[in-house]
Amino acid sequence: MLGKKKKKTIRIKVCPICGSRNIKLSSAFDGWLTPETYICLECGYTGPIILELQLDPNELKEKEDDKEN
Repeated sequence: MLGKKKKKTIRIKVCPICGSRNIKLSSAFDGWLTPETYICLECGYTGPIILELQLDPNELKEKEDDKEN
């Protein structure tokens, strides 16, 4: 299937409890020496499970345009 372009998507990680994107890894060693553990800076969730959303950049652009109008 030559010539067929892949759709570009944006992936974001969000907290499974509150849906915030304000999350971080608990330490610099996560994923290297230890399993990944995330901390939500909004609700305080701490754990290895995080939601990863796949967004279409065209949809994001349309939503931003709607907010401006």
